[in-house]
Amino acid sequence: MGTSPKRDRSGVGALTTCLPMGGGPRCPEAILPWSVPLGQLPVRSVPSVARRLASVCGDGPNEQERMTGSDAGVWAPRLPLTTPRLILRAHRLTDLDDLAVFHRDERTTRYLPWPVRSRDDTRTALLKKLSQDRAPAEGDWLVLAIEERASGRVIGEVDLRRGPVGHADIGYVVRRDREGQGMASEAVREILRLAEEDLGVTTVDAHIEPGNTASERFAERHGFIRHPDGDALAAETPTRAFRWVVAARDSAR
Repeated sequence: MGTSPKRDRSGVGALTTCLPMGGGPRCPEAILPWSVPLGQLPVRSVPSVARRLASVCGDGPNEQERMTGSDAGVWAPRLPLTTPRLILRAHRLTDLDDLAVFHRDERTTRYLPWPVRSRDDTRTALLKKLSQDRAPAEGDWLVLAIEERASGRVIGEVDLRRGPVGHADIGYVVRRDREGQGMASEAVREILRLAEEDLGVTTVDAHIEPGNTASERFAERHGFIRHPDGDALAAETPTRAFRWVVAARDSAR
């Protein structure tokens, strides 16, 4: 992929803070603006719409009933995804209190492309997340809430931006009081597994601001290697690129 003539910040968390090398729309609200408006979703029967709304509110059928893999080219993974300590799932309206905890935290948002948020701003952002449990087209983000199984609280989110065939960008954020406990690692490993096994992704890029050494170390621990061709050091928001490749990961085993 070539470099974009203008790099804009997007993505979320310590890994992704800029658009991928292919460029894309500016992101004023982290991972949120790439959501598909409800009015643009495929027309469904009334019962189907009712089930969807109930699921968004956290009171619907088991999310395992959703489609998996590619639905006519749409990234529509079967949800939720589970790990020993986490559930990765679609966002719900009832997640507001949990999201507000880390959206208002200045240290947590330091390397995110949006400033500290008020509760009202967080609510606006959450409304945009509700339809991001699928990525219909290139440039869209798949945005999953990270729910801690022990507490039932949402402690962060993990995301994949859909790129050209076989390619994606990654982002994540975990609230401060869950840092250093391996929660982010657990979520990132699972989203990479999903990308490879279910979505046909072979290359994942992470864009990290210079100085964010903790995220650079995190990326390297999870199989990402430096990818200087993807750097955007002269951009308004400079970033250094790291890349995870399925073939490289397999050959290292």
